[in-house]
Amino acid sequence: AEVLAAHGARVLIGSRNPERGRAALARVQAMATGLAPELVELDVSSLESVARAANRIRERTGGTLDLLVNNAGIMAPPLSFSADGFESQWAPNVLGANAISWRMLASIATAPQGRIVFVSSTRHLSATLDEARIRADIRGDGYRGFDIYGRTKLADLLMSRELDRHFRRTG
Repeated sequence: AEVLAAHGARVLIGSRNPERGRAALARVQAMATGLAPELVELDVSSLESVARAANRIRERTGGTLDLLVNNAGIMAPPLSFSADGFESQWAPNVLGANAISWRMLASIATAPQGRIVFVSSTRHLSATLDEARIRADIRGDGYRGFDIYGRTKLADLLMSRELDRHFRRTG
């Protein structure tokens, strides 16, 4: 966000924590050479929060978004669940990131060179995915934090590939 703002980009920062969000906003503001960065309340572990944030982002951007960077997430916490009932890594790392991406897809598609970026990890290299494992992970069955983290990062990379296919098919 700092680098983008330093190059004149208008930056909207999503944050679930108001205090940390304001601190990030101040750091980005110090680097900004263009429009002032803005804070958007967004907890990607909550699908309701994602829906509200997507609406706010569309309102603020006029329905065109050049770049969405999915960088939120958590790694290997003790077993816990999101407000929506999903394992706490799958909720923000995959489900929320994908939800905001799909909700912003039309806005990205209207940008001349729109992009969606999923930040991943080399932890994906040790991961494999199948439907049964995903279902078990989301429920927290057989919880092993770093293994689940790796699978969430692999899921993000696979989503990136699918979005690339989508954008290539649709021009």
